[in-house]
Amino acid sequence: MSHVPLSDIPAPCWVTDGQGVLRRYNARLAEWAGLPDPGAQGDVAVTMTDWLTPAGRIFFETHVWPTLRRDGLIVEIFAYWQPGGRRSGAYVSAKRMEHDAEPQYLWLLFAAEDRQAFEQALIQARQRAQSQAEQLQEAHARLRLLNGQLQRQIHQTQAENRTLSELAAHDPLTGLGNRRSLQALSQALASRPAPRRPYAVLMIDIDHFKAINDQHGHARGDAVLAGVAECLRRCARQSDTVVRYGGEEFTLVLPDADVSQALVVAARAHEEIARARPGGLAVTVSIGAAAALSDDADLYEVLQHADEALYAAKSQGRNTTVCHSSSRR
Repeated sequence: MSHVPLSDIPAPCWVTDGQGVLRRYNARLAEWAGLPDPGAQGDVAVTMTDWLTPAGRIFFETHVWPTLRRDGLIVEIFAYWQPGGRRSGAYVSAKRMEHDAEPQYLWLLFAAEDRQAFEQALIQARQRAQSQAEQLQEAHARLRLLNGQLQRQIHQTQAENRTLSELAAHDPLTGLGNRRSLQALSQALASRPAPRRPYAVLMIDIDHFKAINDQHGHARGDAVLAGVAECLRRCARQSDTVVRYGGEEFTLVLPDADVSQALVVAARAHEEIARARPGGLAVTVSIGAAAALSDDADLYEVLQHADEALYAAKSQGRNTTVCHSSSRR
C-alpha cells in the first residue's frame, strides 16, 4: 500500500511520525476530520490522538502504539473517534514504513457504515486487476507465440538463403564450384596476411568437346564433363580448389604452389583422364598454367594469364600443357 498514492485510496488515509503527528493525508481524511484540502497543506499541526475520545487515547497509548512499534502492523482496531466534536465508531489499520532514518506510519480508517462499500470496492478493484493480469498474460503468450513463429521464419529464411547461395555458387552437373565461387576464393587469397606465399592456376579445356556432343549426344557429353571433373578432383591436392569455369572449361587453383608444382598436377591430370576414359571415350585436355609471383597479384589477372597459356596449348596441337611466359621468371 505504500506504493499507492494516498489520493487513490477510497477511505480516510494518512501518514504520521512516531508521535502521531500528521505528515500527509488524502481528501477523504480532510473531509472526515475537517482538515484543509491536502493539495494546499503545509505544516498541519495535528496529532491523530486529538480525534480520539479520552478512553480512546488511553487505549492507543497502552495497546495500539506499543503493538504497532513492536510488530509494525495492526489490523482493524475499533475505536470511538470525535473529529470536530462528532462521535463515531470506526475501524483503523496501520503499518510501519521505513522512511529515511525515522519510521513513519500509514493509517487507514474505515467508518463502520462505509466498510461494506469499501470492501465491495476492494473486491471490484481486485477483480479488475485480476482481469488485467489475465489479459496481460494472454498478450504475453500471444507475443511469445508470434516471436517464436518469427524466429522460426527467420531461421528458415536464413537456411533457404544459404541453400540458394550454395546452389548459385555450384555447378549441379559436376558438383564443383562455378565461376561465381571464384569471387570468394579471390577475396580469401587477397586477405592472407603478409608475406603471402605464391599460388598457381591451371585452366583446363576438354579437347574437341563440341565434336563429342555432335557425335555422341549431349547425354554422353554430360557424362564426359562429370568424369573429367572427378579426375581433376583425384589429381588435386587437399588444399586445391577445382571449379567448372564454364562449358567444357575447368579451373584448378593451387594455393602455396609455384608453377613447377602446378605442372606436376597438370601432368597427373593428363594421365588420369587418359586412364579413366570419362564417359567411356578417349578424352584429352589442353591446360594453361600460370602463377602469382607478387604479393598483390589478383586472382583474375592470374586466370587471364592461364587462359592465354591455354590458348597457346590449343594452338600447339592440344593434349598438352603450356606455361605462361610471366610465370617462368
